[in-house]
Amino acid sequence: MPYTFHLYPERALFLVTCKGVITEDDLYDFRATVLAETRLEKATKRLYDARQVTGFTFSSFTLWRMLSTGRAPAETQRAFVLTQPSINNLSIRLALKLSSKGRHSRVYFDMNEALSWLGLAHDEVYPNHVAALA
Repeated sequence: MPYTFHLYPERALFLVTCKGVITEDDLYDFRATVLAETRLEKATKRLYDARQVTGFTFSSFTLWRMLSTGRAPAETQRAFVLTQPSINNLSIRLALKLSSKGRHSRVYFDMNEALSWLGLAHDEVYPNHVAALA
């Protein structure tokens, strides 16, 4: 799973973009990388852009377990943007929701709706990447 992430401290935003096929090893590698990022604790808006994901080989339980053990401030908003055709899996959506532990988490199929819920505009989130977010 090729992934990138960017921290925008001025907006308290953590943006993750992933693509391709996601394996269980990919999830754990990503988690270890993110947990090592000390600046993440100040990012209360987290946007996971999975629109370019073409498949996954992990279980919804693995996803739930990984996300449930994360450390995030209680006020953290997490928006997961999925493509309906490639990841239209109810168990994955439930795992994302249940892992929130009282935090606000939403699953979207439209980037504009996710950005709106997070209180962000396209031009605020990396002006150089506006085209990629649209």
